[in-house]
Amino acid sequence: MCFYLIEIGIQIYLQFLLGKWSRNKGVNSSYNYISIYCLISLLFLLCDLGFHILYIYFFKNLSYNSHLRLVKKLLHAPLCWFDNTQIGHILFRLSDDQNAIDRDLLWQFKIFINAVLNCIFSFIVMIYVFPLFFVIISFSLYLYISLYFYYYFSFKDIRKIENKFKSSIITLLTETWEGLITIRATKLTNFIGKKMEERLKKLVECNFMMYHCSLWVSQRIDLLNAIILGLLSVFIIYYKNSDDSLSVSLVLTQGLKVYGQIGYLFFVLSNLDIKMDSIVRIIQFTNEIKCEERLKKPRSIANWPSEGKISISNLSLKYRDDAPLVLNNVSLEIKSFEKIGIVGRTGSGKSSLFLCLMRIIEPFHCDLKSSITLQEKSSPIVLIDDINYELIDRHELRSKISIVLQDPFLFKGTIRNNIDPFNFYSNQEVFECLIKTNIASRIHAKIQSNHNINKQYNKFANTIASSSDLNFQKANTEKNRNKSSDMEVRDEYNYFETIDFDDSMKREILNYEVKEKGSNFSSGEKQLICIARALIKKAKILIMDEATSNIDMNTDHFIQEMIMKEFKFSTVLTIAHRLQTIIGYDRIIFLKNGSILEIGKPLELLSNEKSEVYGLFAENGKDILEKTIKMFYEK
Repeated sequence: MCFYLIEIGIQIYLQFLLGKWSRNKGVNSSYNYISIYCLISLLFLLCDLGFHILYIYFFKNLSYNSHLRLVKKLLHAPLCWFDNTQIGHILFRLSDDQNAIDRDLLWQFKIFINAVLNCIFSFIVMIYVFPLFFVIISFSLYLYISLYFYYYFSFKDIRKIENKFKSSIITLLTETWEGLITIRATKLTNFIGKKMEERLKKLVECNFMMYHCSLWVSQRIDLLNAIILGLLSVFIIYYKNSDDSLSVSLVLTQGLKVYGQIGYLFFVLSNLDIKMDSIVRIIQFTNEIKCEERLKKPRSIANWPSEGKISISNLSLKYRDDAPLVLNNVSLEIKSFEKIGIVGRTGSGKSSLFLCLMRIIEPFHCDLKSSITLQEKSSPIVLIDDINYELIDRHELRSKISIVLQDPFLFKGTIRNNIDPFNFYSNQEVFECLIKTNIASRIHAKIQSNHNINKQYNKFANTIASSSDLNFQKANTEKNRNKSSDMEVRDEYNYFETIDFDDSMKREILNYEVKEKGSNFSSGEKQLICIARALIKKAKILIMDEATSNIDMNTDHFIQEMIMKEFKFSTVLTIAHRLQTIIGYDRIIFLKNGSILEIGKPLELLSNEKSEVYGLFAENGKDILEKTIKMFYEK
């Protein structure tokens, strides 16, 4: 700010200097004035450079810190917060509001400072030269301020409505993109289109009203400027000595300058207020996010967990305070290295139990009263290897547990980056996991298919002039297409297991491109990659939430055999709707309405026709159930 005040002072002094120079026409005096003018201009450039360096540095830090703080809060926000917050609000804060800080606020604030300080210094000069003009300045400022506030409140209200419609449009676009297949399948395309058209119409109406508000105030500012400049000219003509041409020209110059900037200052001030609202919204939005609590002194235990033993007692769970219980007084003892299958109908609390084990959702102390002490509130509920998991830092707890979800997610990059994003393991270890999960052969088939297509295309381009070659290429392409489809149908593990991968093939597989969200892989292939990601961690606790739901029966059988072998010394918890997936497990747990109804060995529960587990799997047909049990006995 000091640099900028010096700049404006220099500008006004240069105007006085030019006036004195015009009256002194001697050659020697001209050299002196030129030297002084050059030195002061150089000082002006240095001050302007210093101002812009500090100014840009300040706003760069403001933009960086506001974005970093918001992103950190979002990354550590609990899951229930995302359930209660529209995705459009989050995207609007990270896009439009953040863009206002990054790009617009910097220059809007500079223009505002420039206009305000120029007006103040111009008024000071005018009053100094012509003191009676203080009356005109005071009256004009009163009119301008009254007009501004009359315009400002209307403009701001319309702007708020515009932001509301912008956020709703972003939310609708996001939801439409995610559910595009469902929308087309249910023939709701026209309905969604009309809904979007209505919101866009409201947004255009807001923009139209904002434009006319600006047009309305600009007309009245121009009228006021003309009246006040006319009064200024009359006062100068009748009350100022005509011999003092320097003072007259200086007052007229400053008057034209300041009243020409006042109209511009209106729009700059309103735009600056809008951009400042972006900062306010980001700060409020950031402060509203309640992050997961961090332990001040978390326990750090080497090689924990080493056995994978889990003890759960009186566990209850709610997603929100006003929501019903999704887990109700669940107590469970899981032994070391035990394989547990968890079944139940939709909404029984299976996935909620896993979310609680990962501390994504905190346990609900349903039997505790407000008068109970903090020490009693922190009583153990979930023990992992006899350690209360609430005393372990969340990041460490989640890093010690491997989880494979029903909806697999892949990051854009390479296969290696998706398996080992932090480069904790060697290329050989990563590739071994790909071999064990049978995904290496599938990726190799994709690479070979791409090479064949490129060769066919090049050959086709070289022989396009020959019709006979063209027919040959068509036949060859169809043959390879049929061959590729046959390879997809057959059991790929048995087909490719004899492949001896050399170093170049391994590098090709590890560096194979994964497109955004793994769009170049099928759902089953993405799940196999996620299983490989869990396999490389060698965690003592593995959680699988319908991890093989998108995989065919043969591959599922292969995956279960691989889990029994590779996770022999790990505790495995699996949610499954296929009996084949969990029939070989140690125990099956049946959940209903958030409570454990049955628990026991698979064959014991399936041999009892009154069992809930038997009734669940018998819904698919008793013949299929008996056939699956018979196949298990034979095996």
